[in-house]
Amino acid sequence: FFDVIPLPDNRLAITLGDVSGKGITASVLMTASQGFLHSALTGGRPLADAIDALNRYVHPRRPSSRFVTIWGAILDLSKRTLTYVDAGHSYAFLKRADGRVIQLDEAGGLPIGIDESEPYKSATIELIAGDSLMVVSDGIIEQPAMMRDAKGDRFQFGVEGLIQFLANVPTDPVKAIFDAVEKHAGTKELGDDATAVWIV
Repeated sequence: FFDVIPLPDNRLAITLGDVSGKGITASVLMTASQGFLHSALTGGRPLADAIDALNRYVHPRRPSSRFVTIWGAILDLSKRTLTYVDAGHSYAFLKRADGRVIQLDEAGGLPIGIDESEPYKSATIELIAGDSLMVVSDGIIEQPAMMRDAKGDRFQFGVEGLIQFLANVPTDPVKAIFDAVEKHAGTKELGDDATAVWIV
């Protein structure tokens, strides 16, 4: 799931989450997690507190085989800052105006539902004109290639593949990333749910 939530004081919340497994149980957990987090953020909770609250809600209710990874951020348009929490997701990338690409995965904690004893931590970074943000699900990163390598393995699109893509961002980066992943896979039928969110 992903959500873009307007907040007071010229702020915007962005969340992208992925539930382990498939089927009805995973769908229910996804819907509950998205709704809970949306309510917590629109209710005024700081980002890390909202994700903490979600974790305490999910932990005692989830099946043992299920968990949720989430990358969430609050973009403050007035202060030009991005505050984020990475709860075991890892696939968010900031492209600086000078072309550098930074993976935003240093602040956060374990996936949602694994352990409720450790509070989540956020990090805040300053933004400058020309910065842009891409957040993707693991269906983009982990998509195997159509062709096999010398060892007979079908290598993934990978973090490096996405960083290389971001080095030359086209006009429509979301369409372009799906075109690149589908070319890598050799099919439009990707192996997992795939989501890409682009913010400039």
